[in-house]
Amino acid sequence: MNTKHKCELDCCSACGKLVKLINTLPQHKCGLHIEHNGHKDVYESVEMYTEIYKDEDWISLEEKQKAIDEDELWRLQWYPDTPIGFHILLASSFEAIIEHLRKNGH
Repeated sequence: MNTKHKCELDCCSACGKLVKLINTLPQHKCGLHIEHNGHKDVYESVEMYTEIYKDEDWISLEEKQKAIDEDELWRLQWYPDTPIGFHILLASSFEAIIEHLRKNGH
């Protein structure tokens, strides 16, 4: 991903943080999707909304419980090579997902 940026606004600190965040996201040749609180769009609890996911999709079981307790859900889904195979990470915060990616890569 090309991260060269020439900022004409007085926001270089914010732009630098955004570029660093974008560089943390996994490589993907197809789509990458970030969803926040999709369960609220369909009037479901985090627990009900995430029944279709496996425990391995959560960055940890502690994060799963935290998401349920706090009613906050973040989902990162990306297609690294083709539109067929994808990866999912679930957590109670976007920061937790980013930290997981920094520690574990993808």
